[in-house]
Amino acid sequence: MERLRRLGTSPFADVSRDHLFFEEILGLTERGVLPTVTDDSGRELFRPADTVTEGELRAALAALGSPPARGRSETDGEDRPLERASLAAHLYDTAGRPPFTAPRTSPFRDVDTAHRDFRAIAWLRDTGISKGWDEDRGLPTFRPEAEVTREALAAFLSRYENTAGISPR
Repeated sequence: MERLRRLGTSPFADVSRDHLFFEEILGLTERGVLPTVTDDSGRELFRPADTVTEGELRAALAALGSPPARGRSETDGEDRPLERASLAAHLYDTAGRPPFTAPRTSPFRDVDTAHRDFRAIAWLRDTGISKGWDEDRGLPTFRPEAEVTREALAAFLSRYENTAGISPR
């Protein structure tokens, strides 16, 4: 947050101070967890709407100092776009698969209890890492097959840090 205090404005040409996840983005980029790029005119860009890959998630978790997730190859799906269900599984695994009793019914309308990552997705909801999307009626949705954007990853990782007890660097 030092750059914000020094500049008084967003250091990013593509993320304003009123962006929903501005503080999360700023905090993680300042610590080198999420990289930025500089365009040809010298402006710093975060590219919030860009899709995250599995490899980029692994790099971010490593930058946080999180141990590698058990049972996940370092090159498995490296360039594959990261889906929300896969992110849930990575975070749950990286947190050490903490003891958690999954509910008998899903907290999300679009995630069946038979989904391969149901336990991890339900853990995200239980810990507050993800609340999903409130819909007009009924349960929220999680959108497990939706690709994760960089702005969403900033929010997930910030909440994950708080939940998993990771000390910010």
